[in-house]
Amino acid sequence: FHRMLLSRFWIGHIPSTLELEKRLLLEKWGGLTNYSTAKIPITQNENDWVHTIVCPQSDLQKKRKTLVLVHGFGFSGVMFYKLLAELQKEATVYAVDMRGMGLSGRRQVKMKEREKFEEYLIEGIEEWRKNLEIDEFALVSHSLGGYMGALYSTKYPERVQKLILLSPAGLADRNECTDKSLEEVINSLGFVKRMLYQKVISVWNETSPLELFKFFGEFISSKLLKIYSKLFRSFESEEEREDFRKFLQRIITLPMGSDEHLNLILAPGAWGQEPLEKQITDFQMPFSIVYGDRDWMNPERGMKFAKELGGSFHIVPMAGHNMFLDNPKEVLKIIKQEIEAIQINK
Repeated sequence: FHRMLLSRFWIGHIPSTLELEKRLLLEKWGGLTNYSTAKIPITQNENDWVHTIVCPQSDLQKKRKTLVLVHGFGFSGVMFYKLLAELQKEATVYAVDMRGMGLSGRRQVKMKEREKFEEYLIEGIEEWRKNLEIDEFALVSHSLGGYMGALYSTKYPERVQKLILLSPAGLADRNECTDKSLEEVINSLGFVKRMLYQKVISVWNETSPLELFKFFGEFISSKLLKIYSKLFRSFESEEEREDFRKFLQRIITLPMGSDEHLNLILAPGAWGQEPLEKQITDFQMPFSIVYGDRDWMNPERGMKFAKELGGSFHIVPMAGHNMFLDNPKEVLKIIKQEIEAIQINK
């Protein structure tokens, strides 16, 4: 049924080089063979569509389940490539690029209010769900995707069977988690780091940190991303690391979309302008929060949040913020464990 439905949504194409790099990650390094990609329209605007990777459930002896993955800031659903082939055995998996981000369409929107921007992204997920006629699903969302996944789940609790937040951004208020002001922290740094941090914060407060890569230019950006890619532990070879870097560089140098409004919901350092702690007092579905043991986010605050709202809490060993790129086996173990009790979809 879903294969027939998805055939309606092949609208346009992704630039060939980017498409090739996407396939290298999914197929060569992720081992994915049975999947398709589609562009799911959100509105009638030709640039308002959501890029989706669809991996049909392969083990039909197991209960039929639907699992939706939502990426973090500056990323794409493609970045879950190390998880998809294994998760596909447990459920039909949709790796979704948020509205105006990743490989999704770049509709130009201007917003000045946090609430309106949150609503824009939440309704993007909901319209995506309606167009694919998905009744309910388990939701796994990372970082910025975790922030939006939490808000979507509170607005549409009847759609989310299980919520798994991977190191969610915007959970807490910085002023409640540290005694030092941001200015004090920056002034304690050496000259070069201080100048760099000041530039990052300046750009973040005006628009999006991704603008820095345009500021630095392709050559310096390439070098920075090469250093960044060395942080991840699960790459099989330097070839895979380079393929990852190339794909990420192409993603972040695409025309700016909805991500230019990041500062409306996240302050520098990914603290919440209106933290989830203050917005959410209850989840109406089982939920869990997951952090890496070397996460630069705030696991202690996440543990407190999970405990207060009756959720479960996990720490992934040998992993940082992007745990699915550091220790994918452990992340897979946690996700499989968390979705095991989900009932068959209606």
